[in-house]
Amino acid sequence: MISGVWRVSSWLLAGLLLLAVATVFYPAFFASGLGVTQLWQAGLPAYLIHSTAIVVGSVLFSLLFGLPTAWFIAMYRFPGHRVLQWALCMPLAMPAFLLAFLYHDALRHFPLLLGEHEAWRDVHSAGVVASLCAVSLVLALVLYPYVYLLVREALIKQPASLIHAAHLLNQTRSQVWRRVCVPLARPAMACGGALVAAEALGDYGAASYLGIPTMTTTVLDIWQRQGDLGAAARLGVLILPVIFLLMFLVNRWRWKQQIYQSRLNASPLVPPTLTGWRGRMVRGYCWGIVCLSFIFPVLYLLFLALRHMMSVWDSAFLQAVMNSLLASVSTTVVITLMGLSFIFSTRTAKIQADQTPVKLLSLSFALPGAVLAVGLFTLLSLVERGITLSASAAGGMSADAWLTGSLFILILAYGVKFGRLMLDSLERHMAAIPRSLDSAGLALGASPTSLWARVHIPLLRRSLFMGALLIFTESMKELNVSLVLRPVGIDTLATYVFRLTVSEPVISFAVPALLLVAIGLVPVFVLHRALNIKG
Repeated sequence: MISGVWRVSSWLLAGLLLLAVATVFYPAFFASGLGVTQLWQAGLPAYLIHSTAIVVGSVLFSLLFGLPTAWFIAMYRFPGHRVLQWALCMPLAMPAFLLAFLYHDALRHFPLLLGEHEAWRDVHSAGVVASLCAVSLVLALVLYPYVYLLVREALIKQPASLIHAAHLLNQTRSQVWRRVCVPLARPAMACGGALVAAEALGDYGAASYLGIPTMTTTVLDIWQRQGDLGAAARLGVLILPVIFLLMFLVNRWRWKQQIYQSRLNASPLVPPTLTGWRGRMVRGYCWGIVCLSFIFPVLYLLFLALRHMMSVWDSAFLQAVMNSLLASVSTTVVITLMGLSFIFSTRTAKIQADQTPVKLLSLSFALPGAVLAVGLFTLLSLVERGITLSASAAGGMSADAWLTGSLFILILAYGVKFGRLMLDSLERHMAAIPRSLDSAGLALGASPTSLWARVHIPLLRRSLFMGALLIFTESMKELNVSLVLRPVGIDTLATYVFRLTVSEPVISFAVPALLLVAIGLVPVFVLHRALNIKG
C-alpha cells in the first residue's frame, strides 16, 4: 500500500512544476504592455510567417537528410557501416547557433568556396528568403538525427517476411521502399518530423544570429530589451497551442508505432552488403552529411583553438564553467530524487489518478525555453512579492530578487525542462522489474520505503546513471532558458559562448565552444548505446 508521504510528494512536486506553465497566462492577460493589436501592427504577421517557414524548411531538410541515411544504415551493410551508425548521431551535440556562426565566419574568410555568388559572403545581406533558407538548413543539419534515429529503429524492426513477399510479387527495390517500408515507417517519420518542428519553433540562437525575427526571438527580445513581460507572455501563449498539438501528435504516432511493431513480431531482415560504386555512393552521401554538420565545424574550431589556446583561459570563462557545473549538478541531484519519488509512486499506485502527475510532466519537456522562462519568472516574482510584503508588514527586511536574482531560478528551469529525461529512463527500466519481487518483499515484512531502498534502487542503478548524465549534459548546454533567466552579471557556459559569438572574433571562444560540443557528445553516446542495447 502506497504511503501518504509518497502520494502527497508526487502531487506536490508535479503541481509546483506545472504551476510554472500555468503562470504564463497571468502576465498575458493582466500585465501591462503591448496588446495583441499593437503586436500585430508591430510585425506579428511577419514573425508568424518566418516561424512557419523555418519550421517547414527544417522539417523538409531533416527528412531529406534523415530518411536516406536511415534507409542505408538499416537496410544495407557496407564498409564503415558501424562507424556511421554513431557518426550520424553526432550533430545532435552541435548547438545550432554555433554551426550558423562557424559557417558564416568561414564563408566570409574563404570567398573561393562561394565562387561568383558574392551575395552569400554575408548572409545578413542575402535577403530574407536566403536567410530563412540558411536558418532552416542549419537547424536541419543539427536536428535530422531525430528523424534518422526513429526511422532507422522502425526499419530495423520491420519483419523480413513483408520484404520477401514484395519481392516475390516482382516489386523492385524502389517499389518495396515506396509501397511497404514507407507506410510501415510513416508513424516514425511523422514523430521525428514533429520533434524537429518543435525544436525549430523554439530555436533562438541560430535565428537571432542570422537576423530573422521569429516568435521565439521576439519573445526574448521584447522581454530583455524593452522589459515588456506582458507582450512577451502574450506571444508565448500563442506558441503554446502549436507545441501542445505537436506533442499530442508525437505521442499518438508513438502509440501507433508500438501497435504496429507488436503485431509484426517475425524475424528481422538480414541486410545485403553493398559493394562497388553503389557502396561508395552510399558512404559518400552519409559521410558528406556528417562532415557538413559536425566534422568540418569541429575541425575549424580545433584549428583556431590550437592557434590561440592560452588566450581564452581567463577568469570569465572559468567562472562560466563553474556556474554551469553548480547549476547542472544541483539540478541533477534534485531531479534524481524527484524522479525516484515519482516512479515509486507510480509503481505502487492502486488507482490511475496516482499516475497522473508523472504523465502531466511530459508536457514540460516540450515547452520552448522562452515560454518556460516567462512562466517561471512570473511565478517566482509573485512569490518574492508576497514574501517581501509579508516581511515588510512584520517589520522585517526586504528581500527583493532573492529567487529571480540567483541560480535557484536556473535550477528550477532546468528541472522543469529536463525532468522528463530521468522519468523516461526510470520508467523503462522499472517496467522490466518483476512485480513478484515487490510482493515477496512486502510478504517478508518490508515497508514501502525499505522496498524502494533495498530492492528498486539497486536494480535501477544503470537507469539512474543514464538519466542523471542526460540531465547534467543537457543543463550544461541549454541556451534559451539560461540566456533569459541567468542573474545579472552571471554567465553559464552556453550563454558565455553565445555572447562571444555576437560580439567577439571566433578565436576568443574556440576552446569554450569545443568544450560545449564535447559535453553535448555525452548524451548522444548514451542515447546511441541505449538504442543499440534495446535493439
